[in-house]
Amino acid sequence: MTRDNARPKKQPVPIVNNRFSAALSHLAASLVETSGVSHTGIKGGEREEIVRAFFARHLPRRYKVEAGEVVDQLNGSSPQLDAMIFDEIKDFSLAVGKTPILAAEALLASIEVKSRLDKAETIKCLSSARKLRELMPFRSPVSGHVGKKKPGVLLSSARYFHCVFAFDTDILPDNWLDAELRRFNSGQAPVPIDLLYVRGRGLINFASRRAKLESASGGALAQFYFGILNFIDREGRRRAPTPYSDYATVLGGKDWITF
Repeated sequence: MTRDNARPKKQPVPIVNNRFSAALSHLAASLVETSGVSHTGIKGGEREEIVRAFFARHLPRRYKVEAGEVVDQLNGSSPQLDAMIFDEIKDFSLAVGKTPILAAEALLASIEVKSRLDKAETIKCLSSARKLRELMPFRSPVSGHVGKKKPGVLLSSARYFHCVFAFDTDILPDNWLDAELRRFNSGQAPVPIDLLYVRGRGLINFASRRAKLESASGGALAQFYFGILNFIDREGRRRAPTPYSDYATVLGGKDWITF
């Protein structure tokens, strides 16, 4: 079938499309505002909060977005995550000091926020993503490497959707896509990141091996949002309940008193 004879695409509902476009425009404006902050620590913190706030505001209310760490039953822990997304109706995080801690079985998606991508930051992104995927939710390896579902995935398993959101990159615009792909694919192992979005440049989907350059309407940013939304909706519905009792230190045996 040729492109001319293909079924026409569905047109977006104007009021919904316009309102969401306005939300994207507001996010983009907020991102630009942070460029005036000179102190690196403040800039990073503000930018992370802007990304978290956007997803907290625009994801369905059942999903919560927090910065924190993920732990599993085997004492494994993730790096600090700038945004971890989970179903607040079924799951919860616990505050240890000032850091929220989330059970490995509860995490659905995560976002690492970078002010500027360069070679060193890319290596850090890849290292953090690999460490995250070394967790053992349900005492089993994470299923479906880089977000892909493998045949026969059990209910008692978990898939993660890990993304990177970068405000800038040291690669020149004319050569951005090819150069960024080469940089993230420089290792021998598959890229352990599902989506990479760079503000003003575009979106790279490592799982599907596709890319989308940014447009004036923010189309790539919208795809970044919907990629996360679609995954957490599917994965949340198939994910088994988090076995919180298995995380407790004292549950049975000699601790019970018979009467």
